[in-house]
Amino acid sequence: MRRTSIALTLAVTVPCAARICEVHTGNMNLTNALRSTADCDTVRVHPGTYAEGTITIERSVVLLGEGWPVIDGG
Repeated sequence: MRRTSIALTLAVTVPCAARICEVHTGNMNLTNALRSTADCDTVRVHPGTYAEGTITIERSVVLLGEGWPVIDGG
């Protein structure tokens, strides 16, 4: 008699402890805020104009604009 073994792998979803990074004009630029985030974090951008060059989002984050902020890429 031949035996067959079956390996069962379970994927466990672990909720992450998401942080909120507040960006106001004068306190932190958007590029630095995005660099300081981890997966699942939220970057909340408050009203104002943010003079940024190229913006790179390297992980899964929420980019939330409140009060119609302007991101000026030049």
